[in-house]
Amino acid sequence: MNNREMMVSVTLLTYFHEKYISDCLEGIIRQETSFPFEVIVGDDCSEDGTQEILKEYAEKYPDIFKLILRPENIGATNNLYDLLTRAKGKYIAGLEGDDYWTDPHKLQKQVDFLEQHPEYIGCSHDVEVVDENGKEVYQSHKYIEGRHWTFYKPIFTYRDYQKFELPGQGSSYVYRNVFREPQYDYSIIKTASPMVGDMTLMLILSAQGDWYFMQDESMSAYRFVTVKGGKNWASWVTTKNRTCTDFIYRVRLENYAHNVLHKPLDLSKQKFELFQGAYWAKEWNPLENRSLFEEICRYAKPAWYYWGKLYWKNFLDKHILPTIVYAKRCGELDTDEASLAGQTWADFNHAVRSGKTIVAFGEGMSFYEFMKKYKHDYEIAAILDNSAAKWGMTKFFYDGPAAYWRGEYEFVSVREPEFVREWEPDKFVILITSTLYYKEIAAQLDEMGFHDYYVFGIMESKLWYYRLYEMLERKQSKEADK
Repeated sequence: MNNREMMVSVTLLTYFHEKYISDCLEGIIRQETSFPFEVIVGDDCSEDGTQEILKEYAEKYPDIFKLILRPENIGATNNLYDLLTRAKGKYIAGLEGDDYWTDPHKLQKQVDFLEQHPEYIGCSHDVEVVDENGKEVYQSHKYIEGRHWTFYKPIFTYRDYQKFELPGQGSSYVYRNVFREPQYDYSIIKTASPMVGDMTLMLILSAQGDWYFMQDESMSAYRFVTVKGGKNWASWVTTKNRTCTDFIYRVRLENYAHNVLHKPLDLSKQKFELFQGAYWAKEWNPLENRSLFEEICRYAKPAWYYWGKLYWKNFLDKHILPTIVYAKRCGELDTDEASLAGQTWADFNHAVRSGKTIVAFGEGMSFYEFMKKYKHDYEIAAILDNSAAKWGMTKFFYDGPAAYWRGEYEFVSVREPEFVREWEPDKFVILITSTLYYKEIAAQLDEMGFHDYYVFGIMESKLWYYRLYEMLERKQSKEADK
């Protein structure tokens, strides 16, 4: 290798990161490598002290840091695209100013791997998930929904991307610099979404080669901070129009894959989930959410697919699932889940009658089914959910539009699971209102030290099972009388 060749370009995005940027920069300068690397910093017109701290490091390490201090805000993905086109290194390492590297040999390890394995376009590794103070958020990052990260296998392919997944978090990426001699037009990075660039970047990279995930390495920390009105991505996902922008983003990625990369990409499953969520949000709170749903409908093509699937799924949920699926689930529970399999509404009511507060976990279709059927019987203090996009939202429940206009409605807020971390475990009971992820949520609650929880779907399955059993007994009795 020519020692004068720039081996790695670190693209560092900063925006109102005064509180965190020093941790980030220290993690960079602690890197021990046998090759030169540059750090191209794009600060998107921060108005706190971020730029002053950057200037201090640039003066101290002029051979490493190259500052681009924007006089006006251009947006996260515009900032990213500009840095990528400036990168001179053979490889690019991604980083944002509120994240940081924890291993001084991170760059060396990843570059060595890619030098020895030319068959891979890039590589990544596990990350810690920490809060604004650097404290680990969960014992496992798998509980944070909306991340799309995949940690379960070493090789990530384009087929995995088609599931809308990522091979790790962006601060762990090192990949070949395809921007030095571009085969395609990569400006989609700045035009697909104003805030989200990781899925666009991975579309470009995975279309040109497989990716390797270093399962035994954890060399960086992802700072998961959600502050209302905050400046980072984790705060942005809590904005009200996130569902609409996510839908349009997926449409643009599909079009780019087909028209530019000449690769198949079908995100109709993910788009329908967003369409369905927006529809129910509009139904429950039309004043606030109707315009967002109408905007999604402009992009939901063909319309018959989305509306047809919505009506079919609603039909199944209303007429088929309660009588067949829930009843069938009673016999499908794993044998090692005896504590869950034995739960009934009688058990839950006994816990509630003892004076415990009820907290729901899972803001989805099962929760709405619960509220539709039992909202007059139980009072829910809060809804917990692992999806950051839902945190801070307020859900309204009422008996028809007339009741809503009369002000006869109930409302409850969606909160992060950490909301109950400081509560006394014997003061509340958790109702798991997720049919698909109840096992994972139960394990998460056990890790948090909360064991008094009940699964709505299982208790309903018992209810329907006994009803069907009684119907069968009556039928057999009538036949015997004949």
